[in-house]
Amino acid sequence: MVSCPATVLLSGHLYDSTTMKAPSFFEKYGFVILFTVVFLLAFVWMGTKRTLQSNANNVADWLPDSYTETQEYKWFIKHFPYESFIVASWKGC
Repeated sequence: MVSCPATVLLSGHLYDSTTMKAPSFFEKYGFVILFTVVFLLAFVWMGTKRTLQSNANNVADWLPDSYTETQEYKWFIKHFPYESFIVASWKGC
């Protein structure tokens, strides 16, 4: 007669009858961990998307009118209305 290895259920965990070793941590909780990560990634994705959509950084909002830089910025916008970037350099740069 040939004996076959069997799987035994003890205290809610499956044990292999040939070795009687308890399953590893990831064998027990791997699916729960994976499910939790995928579930939380959905919230991270939504939060990132909402943050990028609402992100507005306008110089006029945080630069006071009394500063010289504000006047220079207004001059630049008046003379270059469609430019988003400038290239600045100086001697020794």
